[in-house]
Amino acid sequence: MKDKTNFLVGQYDFDADDIDELIIAIQDNDDAWFGGLTINVFKLNADTWNRIGKLSQNFIVTPTAEFNMNKVTMIYHFRGFYKEWRFEGGRFKLTNDG
Repeated sequence: MKDKTNFLVGQYDFDADDIDELIIAIQDNDDAWFGGLTINVFKLNADTWNRIGKLSQNFIVTPTAEFNMNKVTMIYHFRGFYKEWRFEGGRFKLTNDG
């Protein structure tokens, strides 16, 4: 069992259809030096939640993510290294890794 795991549940409209997607973020701080962050994004279709993205990065100095329009950005190093995903064509695509 992990002792230092945080969960965050939120919503954001990535595809601009005026219906928010569900976000479940998991912050794992069990590593002595750096933690990890995983963001799961779900879209409601009919009466079923379907996962449309699983975005993750390990060894993050300060686990945070920014949501802007159809993008998710995780800054994982104090020198400005980051990962960025864009929601396009019904799924998230990694557009920057470093």
